[in-house]
Amino acid sequence: MLTYPTVDGIVGTLQWEGVRAAVDDVRYATTLREAATSAIGSADPAAVALGEAARAWLEQVDILGDLGALRREMVDHILELQSSV
Repeated sequence: MLTYPTVDGIVGTLQWEGVRAAVDDVRYATTLREAATSAIGSADPAAVALGEAARAWLEQVDILGDLGALRREMVDHILELQSSV
């Protein structure tokens, strides 16, 4: 079980937290991919270069590494891309 029911809600488990973290990671990756696509489609050569670099970085990510560092890097790329467009 991912959670245990109670009278007034649920009790989460370690497995539940893992699922929640995975959903957050997919949201970060999706936001990064969308921001990169938007930057690549812009007329600004600097934004296009940032978008291509972000997309290349995302394709080579090691999902077995430090997930906290991976999340921080995704956020950094997202913020950089959003400020460039």
